[in-house]
Amino acid sequence: MSLTNSFRRVGLREVCGSRSDRWFGGLVLALFAVALLPQPVIAADLRPAVQEHVQQATVYVWTYRSERSQADTPLSTGSGFFINRTGLAITNNHVVDPTHGKSPIEKFKAGYEGGKLSWKVVLNSGTDDEKTYEAAVLYQNEPADQALLQIYDEDGGKLHSPNFLRLLPESRLRKLEETWSLGFPGGDRQASAGKGAEVQIEKGNIIDLPRTPGGRLRMIYTDALVRPGNSGGPCVTRDGFLVGTVTLMKPPEGREDTGGARYSALVPAKLTGEIVRNAFLLGKIDKGTDFSPFMESVTNKNGLVNISEFARREDNATLYFENGDRYLGTIKTETIHWKSSLGEFSIPSKAIAYIMHNEDGADLYLERGNRFSGETLEGEFKFQERAGEEFSVAFSDVSVIAFGTAGHGADAPSGETVVFDTDACHLILESIEGEAAFKSRLGKRSVSLDQIDRIETNDDDKQVLTMLSGSRITGQFDSQPVRAKLAGLDTNLALNLSDVKRASVERRKVQADRLDGLDMRSLYAEARPEIRDIAKMLDTDVEGASTAIKKWTDKVSMRKLTQADQDRVRVLNAMIQLRSGHYDAAIKSFRSVSRSEERNLATYAAAHMEILKKTSGYKYEGKPLSDPMIFARAARSITSQYLSQTRDFLKDARQTKVERRGIFPPLLYEAKRQEKLMEVAAVVHGSEAEDLLIRVWKAVIDKGVEEIERIQKDQGQSGRGGGSHNNRRGGQGVQLDLEGNPDLRRAYESVIAYVGKRFEYGFHIEDPDADSLRDERNPEGE
Repeated sequence: MSLTNSFRRVGLREVCGSRSDRWFGGLVLALFAVALLPQPVIAADLRPAVQEHVQQATVYVWTYRSERSQADTPLSTGSGFFINRTGLAITNNHVVDPTHGKSPIEKFKAGYEGGKLSWKVVLNSGTDDEKTYEAAVLYQNEPADQALLQIYDEDGGKLHSPNFLRLLPESRLRKLEETWSLGFPGGDRQASAGKGAEVQIEKGNIIDLPRTPGGRLRMIYTDALVRPGNSGGPCVTRDGFLVGTVTLMKPPEGREDTGGARYSALVPAKLTGEIVRNAFLLGKIDKGTDFSPFMESVTNKNGLVNISEFARREDNATLYFENGDRYLGTIKTETIHWKSSLGEFSIPSKAIAYIMHNEDGADLYLERGNRFSGETLEGEFKFQERAGEEFSVAFSDVSVIAFGTAGHGADAPSGETVVFDTDACHLILESIEGEAAFKSRLGKRSVSLDQIDRIETNDDDKQVLTMLSGSRITGQFDSQPVRAKLAGLDTNLALNLSDVKRASVERRKVQADRLDGLDMRSLYAEARPEIRDIAKMLDTDVEGASTAIKKWTDKVSMRKLTQADQDRVRVLNAMIQLRSGHYDAAIKSFRSVSRSEERNLATYAAAHMEILKKTSGYKYEGKPLSDPMIFARAARSITSQYLSQTRDFLKDARQTKVERRGIFPPLLYEAKRQEKLMEVAAVVHGSEAEDLLIRVWKAVIDKGVEEIERIQKDQGQSGRGGGSHNNRRGGQGVQLDLEGNPDLRRAYESVIAYVGKRFEYGFHIEDPDADSLRDERNPEGE
């Protein structure tokens, strides 16, 4: 019996494979292996227009194994969904890769013996409009269980997507929010009359939004009754925005024999955006791909937009024509007049990165990740060819105009910004002025854009506003525009909201002193409203926050709060003491929360207590820690040393050979110490510290497996411990006897504990090359 089978024999088949890289795949595949044929599910309360939109965006995915006989043999099925208009789609990695979670040797063996894989997707499956297309896997990320597909039309070009899903901003996620999960549970068993399975829609609610110590949303849980076959399908909001990708499910307790689930886990939509960004940075995405929904993927840290296949140059603009011709020169027209559903705009050329024509019209890409989609540009612009004459060129004749980067640097915005995201635009706004008139059943009212959370459209084509206050209002905007400025670009806009069908409005506060990990917004998202308001007040009015918190700190008021809110009050009180310069009192308050059952509050408190204790006289560079910017700088300096220590430990751990007794236990002890350091560092550095911690856990698991194999080998050679074994070549096949060997049990339990810790961090991206490539893909010159 192999080591893997020995693990399964003692009850670990859900969470562990033969090596540490296999844990996630083993979990997912084991959970999905218990499927029963599902019954059709009907969506409740999802408007017909939205339901049609999300159904058209959802695809049925087939994975085939091309055998040596060249006969295509169906291997597995799942679900997926379009994320742009040129056939880019997302599904689970375990849907498209039967070796998901297995070791590199097993992956190689499976490919060699079984032949290569191929993929097909079915659009409008189970309907009269059903069509099947070829697909290719462009990029896979196992830790996130995500795969990026490119779907091709009959001519081998990129498929024009019938519809696609936009990503829901993380700030809009709320517990108990209604969701709808789409997919094809049961796969080909649902097919009938020569047609594929019909898409099933299941209503649910978000039941948990767990975060890591670094503030990252590690997964999303809903109570939707999804089943095998839903894998890779979308979960959407009432207005059709993507919440996340269905990836695994948990059977009801005591009912592991059923295909039903108590809850489903989703890969968060934000992580899907990160997958696309990494794929772009690593050059995995095909030329001609529509990047309009993913502006952050093509925007560097300086705010410059650059798409590698249409490279921008410093001193020259470039005109790209359909037949491959390319001209370098200077755009002499200073202002571009643009028409879209949001109104007519005059945009300074210096704010524009690209103008791209497409099948639906044109996209205007502005610096700092802004975008407009609209009509094909009419008229002409002045262009002077490099070392040549000046010409008048028709906008409609040019496929892509890439503007030069000289003088195009966007200033970093400061203070509050509003991200306004619709099908027609993605705009980062500041200095919002004026209000639009909105007519509802209670009469006309003036509404400012920064008061809105989202805009939807009902079946009567009326606009529905969800306000930050919680109000939900049905009516219609008139044509009175809202005026705002594009953040960092000194460009004024007048936005007409009357034709907006759906929009997401996200507020972002740009702070130089903000730590990259946990922040007050995420910590207090689920707090009692009055306490959440005090947390917001802390940034601007410490004295006011100090007065407001007193209402909640007495024993009587505390008893009225949940335990979580009691701890939130204690953290707020500690932060007020810190900002007021009462450092000893702040440490005492933070200590009272550092063992809270609310893990994020405990980690946040422990990190702040650590920073205060590590500084001399509560100062950094001679300045007091009561200043948030000084505290942030001190925190980065101290925790950067922790990161360095952990990197050194990881390097040593990987080089350590577990060849004799007594090596693994001290390695494990030191790893636990590094874990505490990284949890503190995660509050400050976010994902950088968390990814390093995950690598530590992986290294420890690998060394733990080596320890088990060493003990197992000794056991097999000596015959000690009463374990049965066989004499197959190489001495393999020894069964684990945990009862008869305490050393083996201790090593085994250590490995299991760390496998579980890796699972605590949920889905993540572990692609160290991506960040190093972020700024290299901004070529200037040939």
